[in-house]
Amino acid sequence: MASSEQLDNPILDSSIQTEVNVEPTQWAVKHDCCCCGPMVEVMVPNKKSHLFLRHWEFQPAFPILVTCLTLFCLIDYFVTAAPYQYKIIQIIAPFPIFIFLGLFMWSYFGAVCMDPGYLPFNWIQTQKFYYTWQEQLSGIAVTQEQVNFAKTPKNRPPHCSFSTSAGRYVLRADHICGWIANWVGKRNHKQFMLMNLYGGLYAGCLFAFQFGVKDLHQMFDREMSILIPQVLGLALDGAFMLVLICMFFQTLSELAINRTKIQKMKNMEGGKSYSCLESMQEVCGTGNKCLWCCPTPAFDETLVMTADMPQAKAEESD
Repeated sequence: MASSEQLDNPILDSSIQTEVNVEPTQWAVKHDCCCCGPMVEVMVPNKKSHLFLRHWEFQPAFPILVTCLTLFCLIDYFVTAAPYQYKIIQIIAPFPIFIFLGLFMWSYFGAVCMDPGYLPFNWIQTQKFYYTWQEQLSGIAVTQEQVNFAKTPKNRPPHCSFSTSAGRYVLRADHICGWIANWVGKRNHKQFMLMNLYGGLYAGCLFAFQFGVKDLHQMFDREMSILIPQVLGLALDGAFMLVLICMFFQTLSELAINRTKIQKMKNMEGGKSYSCLESMQEVCGTGNKCLWCCPTPAFDETLVMTADMPQAKAEESD
C-alpha cells in the first residue's frame, strides 16, 4: 500500500525528458464484431502483421483446448458415472459441479481477455496508468527502435516490466501463461488465482463424485465403451485437481511475501514493507474483501502505483 508521503511525492524524476521522436505503431480495424470487439491488424515492418481482439493478441488455440477439455470431463462424468450413482448423489452432485464450472469459466476467460495492466512502450510521453485499447495498440513496440526506447531505464514506469513478446510494459508482471494466452499482471492476477481455485474444485468434484456409484467394487467391470472414457476422465480430473490446487496455494504463498514469479526466478525479494493483507490488496483491490472470491475486475481506471518494490526485467524471460 502507498503511504501518504508516497502518494503526495511524484514517483518520477521531474528531469526525465519526455520529448521523443519514436513514432506510434500503425494499426487498422479488419472486422467489427459487436460481441467480442473489433478484430484489429497491427502492422509490423518486414514481418507478418499481428491480429488483436481489442488489446488481446488473437491466440485462440489454448482457450479452445481448455474449453474442450472442461466440457469433455463434464460430459464424461454424466455419461460414465451419473447413471450408476445413488439417487441422492444424482440430485446433489450437479449443484456444486455447475457452480464451480461457472466460476471457473468466468475466472478463466477473465484472465484470458482482461487487460493484465499493459502500458505502451512510449509511456513516458503520457505517464498514465490506464489506456484504452486503441491507445495500447498505438503503443505496441514492433520495431527495434521502439524496443530500445522502452528498455531505456529512464523511460520505464514504476513497478513495471517490459515484455518483448507483448511489445508493452506490464504492471506488476508475474509471468506469461500459455494456458491463458496472456500475461498475468496486476489487473488480471485475481482472475488467474481464482481460475486455479475454482478449476481445482470443479475437477475435484468430478473426481470425488465418480466414486458415488452403487456397486463400487464393480466400478471397473464395465464394457470397454464405458470403461475407457471413465478411466480417462478420472485421470484428467485427478491431474487437473492436483495441478490447479497446487498452483493456487503456490500463488498465495508468493503473494504472502509480495513476490512475483519473475522476481522468484531472478532470486529477488518482494516488497518487504508490505504486510500479507497489503500484498493481497495489490492484486485484489482495496474494496470489499468478499469480492476477492468473485472474478470481477479488481481495479477500475483509477490505479495508484508505488515505487518501493523491486522491479524485474521481463524481456529476458519471454
